[in-house]
Amino acid sequence: MFNIDWHISFRNGSKKYRLGILAGLTVNAAITNLADTAEIRVPGTVLNERLSLEDMLPRGTEVEIRAGYDGKPNYLFGGYVKDITDKNGQTVIRCEDALFLFRRPVGDKQFNGVSICGIAAYLTGQIDASFGVSCDYTITYEKFIIRNATGYDVLKKLSDETKADIWFDNQNKVLHIHPPYTSMGDRKVFSFQHNIEKSSLEWIGPGDEKQEVVVESTDIQGHVRRITEGTTGGDRMVIKTGPMSEASMRQIAREVLRKQQSGRYKGSFDAWLVPHVRPGDEVLIADADYPDRKGIYLVEAVRTQIGPQGGRQTITPGIKLS
Repeated sequence: MFNIDWHISFRNGSKKYRLGILAGLTVNAAITNLADTAEIRVPGTVLNERLSLEDMLPRGTEVEIRAGYDGKPNYLFGGYVKDITDKNGQTVIRCEDALFLFRRPVGDKQFNGVSICGIAAYLTGQIDASFGVSCDYTITYEKFIIRNATGYDVLKKLSDETKADIWFDNQNKVLHIHPPYTSMGDRKVFSFQHNIEKSSLEWIGPGDEKQEVVVESTDIQGHVRRITEGTTGGDRMVIKTGPMSEASMRQIAREVLRKQQSGRYKGSFDAWLVPHVRPGDEVLIADADYPDRKGIYLVEAVRTQIGPQGGRQTITPGIKLS
């Protein structure tokens, strides 16, 4: 029997606090959502007195969350307090990772012949130069304009147009930008017969879903260029981008198609808090009833919950890597 250990700490300037009571915790992390979020729930009253945290933990207070078993809590989340509300008799502390910082305005700028890595470096320099950039996606824009925008606006545009996986490693202060479905972490092992507690996974074989991807780029003269990849007659996805080369357009389309061309599971599965899994990790999933589906899959998202029923991870696998 494992005993759950959790450690939630806050820092507001020189003041530091550690949470001593917890009603529930939910952390949502993904490589496709720009931001990881956390919701910390504590009793609304203690000893018949309302628990007031707003003055102690104002918006922007730093927060770090660790949780696990038997004195070995794993790092789950780092970020900032967005707001504190009351809900169903509980006090709810809502938090966002380092994207919270990047919601600030950045200086107007026009780039010519710039990579998305260069744009990311400009953003970190504008907002917090202590953040490094890890970027290996070779998409380049012929022209990219930032005007009356926040760092978030720019990252959202890059995510929408290039389908890059964009996320923050708040623990090491790194902004990550990678091609879709890029493995960046460790490998963990799960089996339907051993440590998968509950599953909604549905197997989709290679080629079961036909997809056509169209990328449309409007060049600096206002002309639209269009490239198409995939199977005509399949589900059609249209991606609109700013001015970029045909090679970059085709790279985006082919990266998006990778998911449809590989066998994969659709859905998620629940497991205990061990082994600890993060988005970007690889999971080896085995099923004695279907040995042909055994493989290594990219982890797209992890939802970690701690409450009266214990702790669990809800893991969403992505494409089959091998």
